[in-house]
Amino acid sequence: MSVPVGLLAPLPGLSASAEDKSEQDPILTDRVILEVAQRLFVTDGSVATTIERIAAEAGVSAKTVYDAFVLRLIRGASSVDHDSAELWELIQSDFHANQRALVGAIAKRKGLQVGLSIDKAADILWTLNHPDTWLALHYERGWSAKEFEKWLATTAAQQFAEVSVRHFGLN
Repeated sequence: MSVPVGLLAPLPGLSASAEDKSEQDPILTDRVILEVAQRLFVTDGSVATTIERIAAEAGVSAKTVYDAFVLRLIRGASSVDHDSAELWELIQSDFHANQRALVGAIAKRKGLQVGLSIDKAADILWTLNHPDTWLALHYERGWSAKEFEKWLATTAAQQFAEVSVRHFGLN
């Protein structure tokens, strides 16, 4: 499914691929995405220009385009524009609800350490997996998507898993 850039609907299956050029220099990646987007907007118009098409032609994942530009624009505008602020709040609450649903599934499989509530675990996952964390580690610190994904999985497992607590002698 293609989502026009002008419509800020959630994108299904946002994940980085092994061939994602965002593994390279983030500043160069941003420049390539901007050049491709500008060309597509001029030649095809805003309705026909989708995040997926920009990503495909720039050689990056849709998640890279979405995180790098759409979220940054909304967040930046949220401090000066009431509608953008409301949209940012909606994105934040929806994102937290999604993290809570993931944690709920983990809890159903007895994957949370004893004493860790679903609400606290959702807050932890929301913080670890927040777009700001990704943006800081990837764009500011130069982490690759694979490095981030490995760190996120390891850190979440350490925070949630009962076996991790026992393994590290933290109980």
